[in-house]
Amino acid sequence: MQWISYTRLLDEKIQGAYKTMSNSKKLDAMDKKLISYLSEDGRMPVKELVKKLQITSPTLQVRIKNLLQSGILKIAGVVDIFKTKKLFMAFIAIRVLMI
Repeated sequence: MQWISYTRLLDEKIQGAYKTMSNSKKLDAMDKKLISYLSEDGRMPVKELVKKLQITSPTLQVRIKNLLQSGILKIAGVVDIFKTKKLFMAFIAIRVLMI
């Protein structure tokens, strides 16, 4: 019984994610550049981003805030499992269709 409720919950989460993606704002060239720079170095200083993007610091902060609120950009720490001992990480998603 619990398995069915978990799969329903997963389906609802997936459907919610698709709705969020479809309702999210369109990315302009500046947002794409910003995402590109942050993908290369997520800890890039604001001063460096402002200089590369040729925008003001408040404009950058608003853009980052909007990307975070829309769910397009997420901040996360990632563990390098090759540099840690006795630590394993797995990301697994399984979707089961009941026929």
